[in-house]
Amino acid sequence: MFSSKIKQPDFGGIQSTGINLHSKIFCIKSIIFAKHLIIKFMPKVEKVQFGEFLKKFPVVELPVTIGEDTHIEFSRINDPLPQLMVDQYLLQEGEPAPDEFTEFIPCFSLKESEEFVAIVYWIGALLDYQYVMLTFNRKGVEIDRSVIAGTKVIENALLTSVATIDEELIIYIAAGQADAHTNQFDASSSKSFSLEILPNGEIISE
Repeated sequence: MFSSKIKQPDFGGIQSTGINLHSKIFCIKSIIFAKHLIIKFMPKVEKVQFGEFLKKFPVVELPVTIGEDTHIEFSRINDPLPQLMVDQYLLQEGEPAPDEFTEFIPCFSLKESEEFVAIVYWIGALLDYQYVMLTFNRKGVEIDRSVIAGTKVIENALLTSVATIDEELIIYIAAGQADAHTNQFDASSSKSFSLEILPNGEIISE
C-alpha cells in the first residue's frame, strides 16, 4: 500500500531567509532614518567669532600697572564675559566648569603684533582673584597663558602680587604676603621677578 501522506517540498528555509533579509533591510533603513532625524533636530553648538571676542578687550597703552583693585575700574567700563565666550576661549580642555559665583571680567588687550594677540582678564572666585595674561595666534588658537597678578587667601596668609607691563612686553611682578586678619604686610616675604612675551606669543620667565 502506498502511504496517503504526500511529502511536500520544503520551502521553509527559503521563506525564512527572505523574511530575515527584509527584516534586516527594514532595520538598517530605520536606523539611518533615525540618525538623520537626530542630526536634523540636534541643537547647533553656537560659536563666537574671535573678532567678536576681542571687542570685549579694549587696547591699552603701555606701560600699564595691574594692582589688587584694578579690576574694579575695568568692571565699570567692561561687562562680564558671557559664558559662551568663557567656555570657548578661556577655559582649558578638561578644566572643571566654574561655579555660578565665579566672574570673568575683560580688562584689556595689547596692541596686536604680526604673530599673536594678547589679552588680560580678571577671574574672581572665592578667596582667589587672578589677573591672567592669555595669548592667541591670529586664528584664535591659544598659544600661552600665565597668572601675572592677584590676591589669594591661604589659611591665615593673604598672598598678593601686582604687575607692570612695559613697552618691550616685559612683565615685572612684585609679590608679598600679609596677615589675612590684620592685613599687616610681612616685608621678609617680598619678592620680585619678571616674565617676557616673545615675538611668537610664548610667555617665559626671564
